[in-house]
Amino acid sequence: VSVAAQVTRKTYPTVPTNFTAVPDVVSLWTRFEGYKTGREPMASMAYFCFILLKDRYGNVDAASKALSIERDVLKKLSELSTNRGDISTARKMTANLTAFTAEETQWLDTVVRALIRRVGEIASGHLPLQITMKDLPKL
Repeated sequence: VSVAAQVTRKTYPTVPTNFTAVPDVVSLWTRFEGYKTGREPMASMAYFCFILLKDRYGNVDAASKALSIERDVLKKLSELSTNRGDISTARKMTANLTAFTAEETQWLDTVVRALIRRVGEIASGHLPLQITMKDLPKL
């Protein structure tokens, strides 16, 4: 059984003042949307997001500092997107492919959403609190 629902609002939500959809936000969102609609595997989408941020700021430490994201979050993003997946979803073929667990899938989804938001917040001049591993779903 399949059910579809639609929510109709009388007004649009207010436009956020602490978010700017700069080109990096659009790139990150486009890849995330590709994953959510089944056009791209999660591992390649997540690794693209990691590399975009790492390269934009020069390295992991600089990205961590500029975006106020705990370094361990970015390192875990890199690790999972590089070393997980099955024969149809892995970014890299290895002798011992390990499928994503449900927890890892939820963690990556949550982290990529947080990164997209964070890039837009920083672009708007907003300086939010640091994102840490404690703020994310447990692995």
